[in-house]
Amino acid sequence: MLLCEALLEGLQPNRLSLLIILIKVLDPSEKDFSMYHNRFYACPKGSPSGKLNKLFDQIFDNP
Repeated sequence: MLLCEALLEGLQPNRLSLLIILIKVLDPSEKDFSMYHNRFYACPKGSPSGKLNKLFDQIFDNP
């Protein structure tokens, strides 16, 4: 089983949504997630956008 599949299967029994987890990770007051928060906003060298921008692009491109 892929990591993504395992993560998604764990959401339902815990009554969590992917959006709730994303909000928690991106909340700057959540110090436990600061490493993930910083990586999510970071733009890799040579890339015009970071992971957050790519996520929004995929969300808004999906009808």
